[in-house]
Amino acid sequence: MAEDERAVHALIHLSLSFRRVIARYLMDEFGLKGLPADIFILMTASRALLVRDLVMILGVKASAISAALNDMQERNLVTRRRSPGNRRTVSIELTQFASFAAQQAAELQRHWWGSLTSDIAESDLHVLSRTLAAMSCSGQALR
Repeated sequence: MAEDERAVHALIHLSLSFRRVIARYLMDEFGLKGLPADIFILMTASRALLVRDLVMILGVKASAISAALNDMQERNLVTRRRSPGNRRTVSIELTQFASFAAQQAAELQRHWWGSLTSDIAESDLHVLSRTLAAMSCSGQALR
């Protein structure tokens, strides 16, 4: 149990550290903060999402997502497309400009991860990896 607690604490520490690093990058490069920054971070992982996915993942109203996407669209970071089969379904994609920025953010993440994990014991990294895998499977089961 102590091993699991250490893994959870490490996960929280890693998550907060990553959030600070990426938030600083997004603020410095694009002036993004708050919900638009959260959306950008999610989109760097998947490149395209549905508005309803963002509502579910972020736990905010569709109107808040829409306002954030308007801001991001004005900054040439995202495009929106209605599904031809279902006009109520809106797909969000990163623009080519934002895709380049996402690559830079991914490189920043790799550098951050390498420097952060260099101080974590190998056994703790394995526990953390198993914990993340279990959490990922649990999250997929909820969908």
